[in-house]
Amino acid sequence: MAQGDPADGQVFERVGERVSIFLRDGRWYVNYQQGRRQVRKSLKTNSKKEARRKVLALERDLLVGKRLFDKRPPLITDITAAFLEAKEGDGLAPSTLEKYCFCVAQMKQVAGELGLKRVSEIDAYFMDKFRKRRTEALSKRPGRDGQKTATNDMVTIREIVNYALEMKLIHEDPLAEYSIKKAKTKPQPYWVQDELDRILAAARRQPHQDVYRLLGWTGMRIGEVENLTWNDIDLDNRVIKIQEKEGWKPKTGDTRSVPMSSEVVELLGRQPRHCQWVFTFPADRYGPIRQIRQRRLLDYLKRLLKKLGLPGHLHTFRHTFISLALTRGVPEATVREWVGHVDDEMIRRYTHIASQESHGAMQRLEASVLERRAAAKKSS
Repeated sequence: MAQGDPADGQVFERVGERVSIFLRDGRWYVNYQQGRRQVRKSLKTNSKKEARRKVLALERDLLVGKRLFDKRPPLITDITAAFLEAKEGDGLAPSTLEKYCFCVAQMKQVAGELGLKRVSEIDAYFMDKFRKRRTEALSKRPGRDGQKTATNDMVTIREIVNYALEMKLIHEDPLAEYSIKKAKTKPQPYWVQDELDRILAAARRQPHQDVYRLLGWTGMRIGEVENLTWNDIDLDNRVIKIQEKEGWKPKTGDTRSVPMSSEVVELLGRQPRHCQWVFTFPADRYGPIRQIRQRRLLDYLKRLLKKLGLPGHLHTFRHTFISLALTRGVPEATVREWVGHVDDEMIRRYTHIASQESHGAMQRLEASVLERRAAAKKSS
């Protein structure tokens, strides 16, 4: 007899007295109650006949008590604490650790809502519920890609389960048959040169305007500019060093040197040297001179973009630099050397843009040649 579970829409078929099976993504899964614990796991077959045979054998074991665990799997709270401690020991950047901590908090919240306490219960059912809740929550926040963020968080949960397996705290992988679906890539905006120029001209406030200029002229990440110190600036050799410093590390350990154009040399050369940071907010009623912060820079940029009717955010300066460099013939390898790690999908997108620009230039050249020929023929 088939029964539907209103919680997730799965249709369960009772096999024997205590065990049910259900089909998910072409694979058969078993569902049964063991004490106070509900167990759902893959039977590793797409044959219904084989699935029924396996669960009947499982039920016989359950009835005689063979499936009781000698040692209970660890609590989600304990394993996530150990996982975060291990990540901290890896020397990750504080911002990266913060993302891990936030994901763990969301994971524990969803587990609590579903009544799950142990890491062995983090199965396909949990992952689907987690994705749904995270996507719905993030969709309410403008400018956030809910699908991508939820997928990244699910990859972290997969890491946590792997950690439990590696530490031999669990013996079976509850996610063995689960595949994390890749989120659809949301196209990222970029500005053409005229739009970039309009944004920079409209930004009258300082240091906001100079920060935006540096972002648009170098392709640096906002975190790199925020944490830029005078020790990173070599005006004589015209390079900016992106390097680790106390309390901050480049993304993915992306240490590199960024060459300066004459405009960048002039921009950095006229910055006041109030403290170790290159860019600072001036003293005001809220406090003394202090390091710039992304939130205030983003808030001001959003107001500018709204007035200009343009899309974007702080990271759009980086996308714009990459697209302009490629469309102007800078080799891809050189662009990667300047800006550090770049997602291959993004590079392919901007390489395509560069190709379109190249064809457009050839068409304009051909039109001008034909125009000159027509004029010469007419004059003769």
